Amino acid sequence: MSTRHSFLSTTGLIRPVSAASAASVADSYYVPNRLARSEGTTTGKPIAMPQPHVKKPPTTRAGIIPLGPMVIVSMAVTLSLLFTAAISLAFIPDDDNTSAIASMLDDVAANTPGIVLFGDDVDVDVDEPALTIRWSIIGCGDGFVLEGSEGTHGSQNCGLPSMALELYVDGEEGAAGSYNPDLFPFFKGGGQRDSIQNMFQFDDDHVLNVHEARLYPFDNYRMRTSIRAVSTADNATVPIQKLATISMTSSFVTLSSDTESAVTIPSGSGSDMPTRDLVLQISRPADLRAYALLLFGTSWMLAHATIGLVVISWSVDRGEKMLQYLGITFAIVLLIPQMRNAMPDAPGFDGVLIDAIGFFPQMLQTQLVTPLQLYFSFKAAFTNMQPWRVFTTFFYFGTISLDFIFHMFFFMRYSRMLEESSFANRKADYFWLLFLSALVLLVLSPLVNLPFLSSPLAFVPIYLWSRRHPSTPISLFGLVTITAPYLPLALVGLAWILNGTWRAAAGDLLGCAVGHVGWFVRDVWPREMTGGPTFLSEAPEALKRFFGDI
Repeated sequence: MSTRHSFLSTTGLIRPVSAASAASVADSYYVPNRLARSEGTTTGKPIAMPQPHVKKPPTTRAGIIPLGPMVIVSMAVTLSLLFTAAISLAFIPDDDNTSAIASMLDDVAANTPGIVLFGDDVDVDVDEPALTIRWSIIGCGDGFVLEGSEGTHGSQNCGLPSMALELYVDGEEGAAGSYNPDLFPFFKGGGQRDSIQNMFQFDDDHVLNVHEARLYPFDNYRMRTSIRAVSTADNATVPIQKLATISMTSSFVTLSSDTESAVTIPSGSGSDMPTRDLVLQISRPADLRAYALLLFGTSWMLAHATIGLVVISWSVDRGEKMLQYLGITFAIVLLIPQMRNAMPDAPGFDGVLIDAIGFFPQMLQTQLVTPLQLYFSFKAAFTNMQPWRVFTTFFYFGTISLDFIFHMFFFMRYSRMLEESSFANRKADYFWLLFLSALVLLVLSPLVNLPFLSSPLAFVPIYLWSRRHPSTPISLFGLVTITAPYLPLALVGLAWILNGTWRAAAGDLLGCAVGHVGWFVRDVWPREMTGGPTFLSEAPEALKRFFGDI
């Protein structure tokens, strides 16, 4: 018996409530199996109705609605743009320093009119170590300013000097700089002078005092200079009222203080010539030190991360994952020396040695190599065709220990002091010293049975520095003070105490012996026998060209 349905129930506009329909009401509308034809109420073919899109409620985690991918990407892009803008705006100079310079010049013009020398540029070269100051010759006050040149460094009371001058630095006979106001051009119609920098500025080079220097980035330097100004019109000395420099460079903070001084005229008249002295204290800014230490800490964190990657790769059975971890480890080991190069004004040639010495312990920590692959023997290096052992034997100081730290500290300190004093501007000669010393150590290594020659080579610059500074006092850990010639013996005794056997100090004794030979052929033999340098004391000309010494 057939059942007739009404039009509303047939089309689904009205339907009885059932369990199935109640459960699916949130997802779709009810669609009957058979629908009536348009011309009557008899059943026909089913017609599918479109299902409306129902938005699911957001899923929460601990009561917090997570952010969507688009929101996260938008926030990342916005923060990246803000960070880039902040870094870019940080390079926009402010006017605070200019106003301080203008205030200083106005004070000189009001109280002590005269000549002022201001260091517009201070260039510090830690590898020399040397300092170059670019001085600007300024006149302040009535009678000292060239007409039409007012307004220098933001001060309307100062400008180009109105008199011709010659500047003498540190008692030198020749003038370091000269100034002639008659040569300055002026603009037609206005009478304003064109301040051409090369006509009122001069450069002055100095050697830095490194006795207060510390390890990077806590190195400090000091420089003293004395300048005298002479008028070319009557050859009379003109008093300099102020010496000052900028307070901040790209990598250093400079603190200058000047005092009035005088020198006695050598003619015997007993009169004095006025001069002015400058003391310049140079140190690293706090933010640069923090940045260098951050890079240093990051490099060691990467080294520790390589150890974790090796452990993980060892426990993973999948070959693809193991290769991936080892690839990351290798990239990190290569990245660590580059991070050191990113440190601002890091040490020069001795820094390369420090990188090489620190590289191989990290390779061992990450288990990429073993000490058996680094030691030197004639059979392994030449018979077995493993020539890298000739180089790696000089860069491995052993595992990280107290003895390793002491060797690295004294080597870095006195190698740098030797490079900055005796080998300033002579990197080729310093390399030649280490190269010849390494050859001698390789020849002597079979006689002393030393697989690694890093410690003997490190003692060569230490011994040479101690012989070239015989009167320099040295404090050992604040407990005892000795003179420099006894420093190598004190370090040998320290290595003996730390290792508990004299065999541990055998390499240091060998380094002292080779260093003594190097001191003899460089300092004693040329002076006493040949009367000049030899091929053992000076590097070949081709090597000097390679290092840029000539």
